[in-house]
Amino acid sequence: MNLPDCKSFVIALVFVLFTVRGTAQSKPQFELVNGRYALTAEGAAHFAELPLRCMGKEFPYKTGVAYADSTLAVKPKLYHPAFYGCFDWHSSVHGHWMLVRLLKLFPSLDRAQEIRSRLEESLSAEHIKGEMAIFSSKENESFERTYGWAWLLQLENELSTWNDPLGEKLSSNVAPLARQLSGLFIAYLPKMNYPVRVGEHTNLAFSLRLAWDYAVQAKDEPLRQCIEQTALRFYKKDVNYPITWEPGGNDFLSPALEEADLMWRILPDTAYHHWLRKFLPAIAVKTFNMDPGQVKDRTDGKLVHLDGLNLSRAWDLYGIAKHFPGNRAQLYAIANRHLLEALPNVASGDYMGEHWLASFAVYALTTQERKPLPRIAIAGLGIESSTFSPALTDELAFHAKYDTVVFSTYPFLAADSPLRKRAVWVPTIVGHALPGGAVTQAAYQSLVNKTLDSLKAHGPYDGLYFDIHGAMSVVGLDDPEGDFIVKIRAVVGKATIISTSMDLHGNVSLKLAENTDLITDYRLAPHEDAMETKERAVRNLLDRIESGKGKPAYKAWISIPILLPGEKTSTRIEPAKSVFKAIAPAVARQGIVDGGIWVGYPWADEPRNHAVVMVTGDDKDRVTHTAEQLARSFWDARFGYAFVAPTRTWDECLKAALASSKHPFFISDMGDNPTAGGAGDVTWTLTQLLSRPEFKSADGPSLIYASIPGPELTKAAVTAGVGGHVDGYAGAKVDSRFAPPVHLVGTVESIVSGDQDAEVETVIRIGSIHVIVTQKRKPYHKEIDFTRLGLAPRKTDIVVVKIGYLEPELYAMRADWLMALTPGGVDQDIEHLPYKRIQRPMFPFDKKMQAPDLSAKLIISSDKLP
Repeated sequence: MNLPDCKSFVIALVFVLFTVRGTAQSKPQFELVNGRYALTAEGAAHFAELPLRCMGKEFPYKTGVAYADSTLAVKPKLYHPAFYGCFDWHSSVHGHWMLVRLLKLFPSLDRAQEIRSRLEESLSAEHIKGEMAIFSSKENESFERTYGWAWLLQLENELSTWNDPLGEKLSSNVAPLARQLSGLFIAYLPKMNYPVRVGEHTNLAFSLRLAWDYAVQAKDEPLRQCIEQTALRFYKKDVNYPITWEPGGNDFLSPALEEADLMWRILPDTAYHHWLRKFLPAIAVKTFNMDPGQVKDRTDGKLVHLDGLNLSRAWDLYGIAKHFPGNRAQLYAIANRHLLEALPNVASGDYMGEHWLASFAVYALTTQERKPLPRIAIAGLGIESSTFSPALTDELAFHAKYDTVVFSTYPFLAADSPLRKRAVWVPTIVGHALPGGAVTQAAYQSLVNKTLDSLKAHGPYDGLYFDIHGAMSVVGLDDPEGDFIVKIRAVVGKATIISTSMDLHGNVSLKLAENTDLITDYRLAPHEDAMETKERAVRNLLDRIESGKGKPAYKAWISIPILLPGEKTSTRIEPAKSVFKAIAPAVARQGIVDGGIWVGYPWADEPRNHAVVMVTGDDKDRVTHTAEQLARSFWDARFGYAFVAPTRTWDECLKAALASSKHPFFISDMGDNPTAGGAGDVTWTLTQLLSRPEFKSADGPSLIYASIPGPELTKAAVTAGVGGHVDGYAGAKVDSRFAPPVHLVGTVESIVSGDQDAEVETVIRIGSIHVIVTQKRKPYHKEIDFTRLGLAPRKTDIVVVKIGYLEPELYAMRADWLMALTPGGVDQDIEHLPYKRIQRPMFPFDKKMQAPDLSAKLIISSDKLP
């Protein structure tokens, strides 16, 4: 092969070897990004191990302090309470720096919590005061001058730019020491008559460039000016540097390249190009080359410096190439060869290299100037609340998850998922309750206040994912989700981008539309795309933050005067099937971020309850046109919306089921559907069943009834045990408007504990009816809900479920299916419900109403809210 091919082969071979050397990982520890090597999460985890091993290791130790008396003749930890490990002071400092940088770039790093704890312990305010005492003594004003000083400033620079509460705390602790060392720099540099051009610790150019980065970030103008003056005084007139004389046998810095890497910070680009061509004429030539340093003995603390030289040359060349584009490709190639020579030897197994080389490796591999990962909070409460039900929902019903437990709600944010690695996630509180009655004021205020307290404690945020249903009702409060997001906005500020995901049966009020920036909802009913929708909301948020596009320029909102139950707008059948299928291609157009159609929630008597279309994006015409197109399609189909299955009275449904040869024959007991907001304890239907003679005998038609809550009867069943006899009452504790508690006398067939909603479930056989009695209400949507109780719905003649449209597994199982118009808090005969507060005219209540104005209303950006 020719020479270039040979070089490429060698580089690739070393890359592969480093990927697997000393580790069982199969993923690379660094990768090419725009021609330069950059650190990966796997590499970050690998390198983090080294300072974690040595930062608490007291010996061996090389001290550099001067003893005025015997006071310091003690263990280093006693006079260096923060930086006593890693062989020497400066190595400990840049080991701490490295861990902070890794946490910033890879917040989900293995052992991240341990690293945070170790940093918090080391960098306490008390420990930093102890470090300051050394520099305050006359004998040690020059301790670690200037190399250690510069690394400490770099540590403070990293902490001050860490968008994390711990970063803020530790920066506040370390800042006094940084200011002290800044003062020492300012006092010392004017005294110097000559630069120090060696390749070891006292190299002045290296210290000046680290200190410069701190001065710029900290707005330390006296230090910045002092560094600029010193650099120009010592280096501006340098020409024809003999770079071929490098390296020296103990070098870990290149005097030439450190100077060149400093001066692009000091000089304007044009002046820098001119200066560099004079200082290092060879660097502009396409054939310019530097061979990596070679190490013969890595147990020798001086000879191993050459591994560090290869790493520092790489970061210098990356920096120079960025500001000297004429020969960028060649400089990158040289830098990459130096890295590939050094990186496999960072963890050599010998302490002489391991106590410091990882910091150099991380510095070299993270000079890509990657943006810090965005900080994104997660919050949300979800419930459908019927105001036509006497039930009330308390705080416990939300099964709220806190902090990192929130991640368990979202498979797409699992620890090893790509999305999890794209941000610093700050989960606060997420709670989802079974649909039910209105939420109590106490429950709502408690959950909201806990969310706000968490947001206040962990801000600031680039984004917030707001996970809600959109149909919550709270006693004495209209538009709870609107109220909630206004309170969130007051905490996170106007700059934070909020992305909201919702159920299509939720309500999008103007208040909610104003305060969210991105919004999307389910496009299927039943909601087989629920998790996909939540993930889409998160991806939309990340894309807008990462791209720098920020908030969409336009939000179009259209109120549609339609209010229908979900059972009439199922996407399984027309016209909803086609109406909702058209959403995805409509919002995929250039200039649109996302959008949707919200059907609204019919069992709450509130002004916000009606259908809505909302679309967001950057192209005004496309955003408004698309919103109007979707709104018109939903409105035009209004007379076609019908129940997703044949709907009959209860008697008609049961008669048909008894006469049918198709089994299992499902009947939806719709009026008390607990997944729409029913209390779940209406006994009317079960009372009707128990009165039927067909089911009195054990050999009658088999029927499963799911379900009725009865905590006392459940307790009695547990006491009686499987096979035991029970006699008691269930249901009608919350909603007794249609029938009293039902009297159940039968045999216990099954007892199962541990369900999140029901807690304890029992099956009681009465004649040929198998009644599921629960300690607390629960919906039955999946086959396993039945089979775990010993029931076989596929082999049962009739299955009666408190539900509206059948969920996917039950739908696939059915041989036939009817929907029964039964009484309850979510009565499907909504045209006869006693509404007093919804907007009118409204379809279907006012079927002859005039065509509404379906032109798009452009919603004010959250940036411009008062």
